Amino acid sequence: MEKQGVNILIAKVDKPTPWVNQVVICPKKNGELRVCLDPRELNKALKREHYVMPILDDVLHKLSHSTVFTKLDLKSGYWHVTLDEESSYLTTC
Repeated sequence: MEKQGVNILIAKVDKPTPWVNQVVICPKKNGELRVCLDPRELNKALKREHYVMPILDDVLHKLSHSTVFTKLDLKSGYWHVTLDEESSYLTTC
C-alpha cells in the first residue's frame, strides 16, 4: 500500500534532466507518506521576477467596501497543481 502511494506521486523520467534534487520519503504520524525534496541549491540558481508584497493597510483599504468574502483551504493543494514539462524537470530526484 505504501509503495503505491509513492508511485502516484513520482513519475519516471526517461531522459537526462538539467537538475536533480535529493529526496527522502518520510512516514507521517497517521501512516501516510511524505515526499520531501531539498531544493535549496535549485532555489539559489532560479531567476525570479521581483514581486513586492502589498502592505496590509493597502489590502484592507481595498477590501473595506467588499460585501463577499471567502475562505480558501489550501491544505495539500500543491499536489493538485500540474507542473509544465519544463518545470517538472527541475523537480527530478
